[in-house]
Amino acid sequence: MRWGASLICPDCRAAMTPAPDRLLPGGIVAIAAFGHTGPAARMIHALKYRGLDLILGPVAAVLGPRLRPGSAFVPVPRVWTRYVRYGIDPAYELAKRLAQATGGDVAAVLRRPIHDQRRAGHDHNLDPFPISARTRVNKPVVVVDDVITTGRTVLGAIAAIGSQWTDLVVTATSARGVSSLSAPRGGRMREEPSGSKYWPLF
Repeated sequence: MRWGASLICPDCRAAMTPAPDRLLPGGIVAIAAFGHTGPAARMIHALKYRGLDLILGPVAAVLGPRLRPGSAFVPVPRVWTRYVRYGIDPAYELAKRLAQATGGDVAAVLRRPIHDQRRAGHDHNLDPFPISARTRVNKPVVVVDDVITTGRTVLGAIAAIGSQWTDLVVTATSARGVSSLSAPRGGRMREEPSGSKYWPLF
């Protein structure tokens, strides 16, 4: 079911605070639409566990202008146990919405793990379940996940794809309080003659 962004009350939308950009090991930039607090965190929870995609419109509106048109989006798959139980893959839904907003496409090349105790709401100090790719990706991609915390899950996805093909990570929210990532200084954002800005893939 798709819900319109107009269903978000003005006070809730105003309370959805921007998230700072982060720099992953290897120099890969991670950007998120909102901090993982308040209404944004509650809407992510509603997406993950009730299938309510209210947050996807605002996320696409924030992130879309920062992404290069025609990007290939690779979602980090939800583990099978959670996918079967809740019937939704948040990162895949976010990747679809970003592809629609930017004229890109979804490249679902990562294999879905069976179960991962760390990603199922437990200790984030545990190593994430290994992620592997079913096919090679021979062009730069944007890795997509719903929430970034320590960054270890998306690093596993980057390793499976190959860091030479991964230019950017995008998420709906960023849990800054438990993240080991740091905000980049400078960065690789390029300004086009039109004045628009995006993180280039090439």
